[in-house]
Amino acid sequence: MIWNYLKIALRNLFKQKVYSSFNLIGLALGLACGLLLTLHIKEELSYEKDFPKHDRIFRMVTTEWSKSQPPLAEELKNFFPEIKSTGRFSSRGSQITDYGPDKQAETTGFFADSSVVEIFDLKPVHGNPFKALKEPSSVVITQSMADKFFGQQDPIGKKLIFDSKEELWVRAVIDDLPVNSHLKFDYLASMPTFYKNVPENWTSNRGWMFGWTYILLKDPKDAQKIENRLKDFYVKFYQPGNADDKKQVAEFAATVRLQPLTDIHLKSNLIQEMGPNSSILYVYIFMAVEILILIIACVNFINLFTTQALKRAKEVGMRKALGAKKSQVITQFLGEAFILTLISGLLAIGLYRLVIPFYNTMAGKQLTGWEILQPANLAIMVTMILFVGLLSGVFPALFIAKFDPIASLKSDKLPKSSATVLRKSLIVLQFV
Repeated sequence: MIWNYLKIALRNLFKQKVYSSFNLIGLALGLACGLLLTLHIKEELSYEKDFPKHDRIFRMVTTEWSKSQPPLAEELKNFFPEIKSTGRFSSRGSQITDYGPDKQAETTGFFADSSVVEIFDLKPVHGNPFKALKEPSSVVITQSMADKFFGQQDPIGKKLIFDSKEELWVRAVIDDLPVNSHLKFDYLASMPTFYKNVPENWTSNRGWMFGWTYILLKDPKDAQKIENRLKDFYVKFYQPGNADDKKQVAEFAATVRLQPLTDIHLKSNLIQEMGPNSSILYVYIFMAVEILILIIACVNFINLFTTQALKRAKEVGMRKALGAKKSQVITQFLGEAFILTLISGLLAIGLYRLVIPFYNTMAGKQLTGWEILQPANLAIMVTMILFVGLLSGVFPALFIAKFDPIASLKSDKLPKSSATVLRKSLIVLQFV
């Protein structure tokens, strides 16, 4: 009987070419949009999670500012035993970088403490990045920057000139950072280089918001303990001399918080961020759009499938007259719906791969067509097909299974049933 169901399903598919084509293409478009939006949402929610210690990394921010003061990192580590390590970044912006007369490009970088290597698990390719970021006039470059400037040459010990005036020496090369991170740079210059070029009274200034301070906790649960003691910390940090100063320090401490690393991309829009962030609101909007697109695709499918199935009333009546049970009729039509959905799913994967280059250009992403073959993404696609197939097939199958066999065999007209009411209701829903 299973082979019989399959044969009848394929026969009807080819017999009703126009309806089948509309059904397949409409459902494939809906599934392709749903797949693209799902992978977009999945990537947005994955930011920073490729860092092994992401759940223990926090950034020191206020309710307005993302930056903090130069002495803050060391003072925090000395005051809180729960902090394992602290690290700072300070922007160098975009600069024209030269290596010889024919190697010139615009690059973006930061000054950084050597401790960021441990905090973010920066993977060395050549040299020792931890040691390099302790030396003055030293720079650590990414693998992409090394390939751009040096090709197959060994970059260690080579001199780079920034904006035709500043000479820095390449001491290490690290792997490119994950694309799903707010940290985006071509190189890191050592913090001693920064201190060498800035007056000492600036680097000890406790009011200058110079860069971004990250902390690595021994246990992520300690974040609340630290926030509860921030007032005591800032009293020591600023050492206020009178009651008014103490009041101001207390008010400032109330604005400071530990921001989880994974919140930065979607839940942070502070003054002087490292770069443009997205918003969790967009994720919610895309979720809603995806659900609506899939619902409309299912409505189209149900309408067309039910219309064609109603024309097969005599077939259903004959099956029942020959002893078919209601459950067998439901299985047959539900199976046909799943076959159509499966074919639409394969078409959707083809459409997805076709539009990926346009999507990457529009969204500034770097997805590839082959990402659909990752186990997690395949699971998403299979789940969508099963969900849409079940949602689209169960209603027509239940209505058709209720047909009275004698009435179906006698009448030359389409049987009146609640399926007609359903189709009209779904059309109204689509317009809404």
